[in-house]
Amino acid sequence: MADPPGTIVPPAPPKPPAPPKPPAPRAMDNYSAKVADAFHAKEREFFGTTPFTPDTVISLESGRGWFKIDHYDHRDEVHTAVFFYNRVTEEVFEVHGTIARSYLELVRGVGRTDDFPISDTRRFAADQRQEISYFSRYSLRWDSGTNAVTKKFYEPYDSASPGPNPHEFDPVKDDTLVACSEEYAIASESLVFTNWKGVADLEKYNSSIGVRSVGRPTQVLLHETGDFVGMSIAGAQKDGNTFLVPHFCVNNLDAAGRGRVIQFCDIADHTAHGGQANSRSVGIEFANAPFAVGSRVDPKGTDEGLYVTDKLGFGMGPVMIPLDFSTETKGGFVEVKMKKTRLANLARLKEGVGKDKKKVVEESDDDVLIKFARPGKFEALADLVRTLVEKRLVKGIDDLAKEEYWKPVVRVDGKAFLLVFYGCARAPDGLLHYFFDGHGPGFLSHLTLGTGTVKDHVDGSLQMLYLYLKFVRKVSAAAIPGLMIELLGRPAKPIKLKSLWVQQGDFFSTPKQPLEKSFGNIVELDDELIGAAAKSSK
Repeated sequence: MADPPGTIVPPAPPKPPAPPKPPAPRAMDNYSAKVADAFHAKEREFFGTTPFTPDTVISLESGRGWFKIDHYDHRDEVHTAVFFYNRVTEEVFEVHGTIARSYLELVRGVGRTDDFPISDTRRFAADQRQEISYFSRYSLRWDSGTNAVTKKFYEPYDSASPGPNPHEFDPVKDDTLVACSEEYAIASESLVFTNWKGVADLEKYNSSIGVRSVGRPTQVLLHETGDFVGMSIAGAQKDGNTFLVPHFCVNNLDAAGRGRVIQFCDIADHTAHGGQANSRSVGIEFANAPFAVGSRVDPKGTDEGLYVTDKLGFGMGPVMIPLDFSTETKGGFVEVKMKKTRLANLARLKEGVGKDKKKVVEESDDDVLIKFARPGKFEALADLVRTLVEKRLVKGIDDLAKEEYWKPVVRVDGKAFLLVFYGCARAPDGLLHYFFDGHGPGFLSHLTLGTGTVKDHVDGSLQMLYLYLKFVRKVSAAAIPGLMIELLGRPAKPIKLKSLWVQQGDFFSTPKQPLEKSFGNIVELDDELIGAAAKSSK
């Protein structure tokens, strides 16, 4: 029934406003309980009893892991802490204060970022008034005096694009070892060390240098160049569109008999030098042609060292023990005695070495004595390795004397053996199995990463043997060359090993069905023989 005329109809009461919709969850918050627990543990470690407020506004994403951001009061100011969980290593790192604010300004709004933290913020070693934090592509350094933050890239830029100066991101000095943009003294009276400072045409490497998924490196991978010609910083070889850039190369000694090491790029950089170990390893090349088979070097025609026969059980021919020959009886020369039949380049050495054709060979019946020889390149490598470990530049390696870090050294029935060739194998399902601990922090030889064909790798095992004898078994430099030759000439009975790890991309897991393999390409590290050599070294 209609309302009568003149009736006033009151307006309908207004509808109550719809309750506000909760903000959509941020993608950066989409992580598992395991990640959440790791964040909470890091927050407890960082904040202690200091109250903090979780951020609900800033959004950061990365395919490398997850972020969490908190705010806290410090000296009447609101400060920020950024936490990052690395999905490969399952570690959490924090950056805080002015560095954290500067970092957020760099990465906000860029979508998925590869610029993730790889260490906690700490005092800068060279100046305690500054703080530094490592990220995957650069370091950020805060100066307490000016409150300024300086970004320094790891890549060896050599163009005007990053700034007005062609070498804006170069090292400060040209004779320092560079790690995460920090510089460490290494040059000495016996070692000439050179980094890339001032070297032209290095922007070509930038597309071949990337980000380590694991953050800081945890391993050292030993290589050999396959030739006696040293490398140059601007002369890395190219494979397709990728430059094969090592981090270091131990070159031949200079005219004064000093070791020479060059550094191509910051050890924080990911480069293509070692196949499946690239993301976690620092690559060290070493000027040498290790095995006669497949080499362009005629083992009978070189005086770069001693090409000796071996009992490695793989048919690679003589193995080169690279030694330099002094023309004087000083400077750490050694004498090496062996059977004539084991020295493939005996005739060439008998012609004399050096410009003045110094006679270094003495013959006696079936034996030959090599005089005035020095393991100079090996010792230069040892100096480099010692610096990396003493300065804690390779994460997780704290003592060169611990056998556990020398990964191709395995023990069976209480005896130690060095795996020389091919410590990996592909299962029928395509998974890559390791028969030694290729996962944890330590030293690897490139040759052990191969899977069974000569074309894989033929380098690094001699360096592994030398460094192991020096640092773990305490044999002197004077005694190691002869000991190496003796060990390489002793046949070893094959050993059986089961696979310990399976690698898929950057991830490792224990194999569900371990493989078993017999290894005959080994060196038995005879305790009695090595012990006698070490005792004679004292």
